[in-house]
Amino acid sequence: MSPLRACARALITAVLAVAAVAGGWPAGVAQPPRATAVEDPLLVAARRPPTIRLGDHGVRVRRVQRRLVQLRFDPGPVDGAYGPKTRTAVWAFQKSQRLPVDGVVGPRTRRRLAHPRRIGPASSSRRPNRIEIDKRRQLMLLWRNGRLRLATHISTGTGRRYCHRGHCERAVTPIGRYRVFRRIRGWRRAPLGLLFNPLYFNGGIAVHGARRVPHRPASHGCVRVPLHIGRYLPRLVPPGMHVRVTAAQRG
Repeated sequence: MSPLRACARALITAVLAVAAVAGGWPAGVAQPPRATAVEDPLLVAARRPPTIRLGDHGVRVRRVQRRLVQLRFDPGPVDGAYGPKTRTAVWAFQKSQRLPVDGVVGPRTRRRLAHPRRIGPASSSRRPNRIEIDKRRQLMLLWRNGRLRLATHISTGTGRRYCHRGHCERAVTPIGRYRVFRRIRGWRRAPLGLLFNPLYFNGGIAVHGARRVPHRPASHGCVRVPLHIGRYLPRLVPPGMHVRVTAAQRG
């Protein structure tokens, strides 16, 4: 080793010793760069809870289903399989929480499932037993004894004009206050399609189960609910139950 290199090494050793004793770095002396720890992206992703969506299976799906049931949304069987029934329940939950409605349980939906906003009435009615149909959110709330008994995704009238057998009308679910005045058990073949367990509240307009309840208004005026909910809905609705149809959520 050359005398110059040996002198430089001795100087560096002395500076490090002074820094150790003084508890800091001497003023005017440049510090060596500090090594920064860089986490492996795969490890970060592994710690992040996975997104849950249609087609998924497992314990995480079952936990979501159980939580939806606790909050009065019906995901179908709590079996750990994320099928169409669970997706419609997630849609309804996301609507109730003013979240983007995509049917995917991501970080925001997961947080709201853990700490949901209180679901209040969609109308000014304070009747203890009532059905509230929120056309803007495509969401139906059923109240029994002043408590939420069921919240579900729905599909109401498209608002578009249609013609049937030479008679033309607009597919509208009218806003207003009504009562359930008629019910039919099982399937009914109506002029405009099949209705399952229809509960009529305004002329020929009813709440009924349907095989197809898309994520948009799609009916001729009736209120479609998922078929698995339509199977037991009549048991929750006594004769004469009040129905309130609104166009916008309160609050």
